[in-house]
Amino acid sequence: MTVSQSEHAASATVSDFMASLNQSFAESMDRSRALFERSLSVWQEETLSLIERRLEHGREAIASWRETEDLNDAIAVQRKWMSEMASDYRDVMMRAAERVQSVLIEGVATVKDERQAPAGNGRAEAAPHAAAPRETREHRHAAEERQTPQAA
Repeated sequence: MTVSQSEHAASATVSDFMASLNQSFAESMDRSRALFERSLSVWQEETLSLIERRLEHGREAIASWRETEDLNDAIAVQRKWMSEMASDYRDVMMRAAERVQSVLIEGVATVKDERQAPAGNGRAEAAPHAAAPRETREHRHAAEERQTPQAA
């Protein structure tokens, strides 16, 4: 094997490593995108739930307002409406945070499972990343050994 052949082999190994790294990066970005989409969907659902709750409590407050007879009744209706608003925001935010947290925990668990899977179940994609640098060093070492006898 000549120097140009060993350089070509090293270049091919580096190219393979870069392609593998690029694929890994793309897969990571796809996973992140999917998690972001699911998280955003949760926030959207919870926001709609909040809007529905606030509309319902607003309708109730208007109905109660119509039945008020004095200032004390009006203040009581307003206090109830304000209390329900704070409660609605708190409840929706807590539920949304819990749901988003579970989506993220599920995503992390999925990645861990993929990394711990046997060679045939997803681990094969990750293996080239670890092997490629070692192959590059081995190719360089082999190329140096081949060059040494020729120089002597």
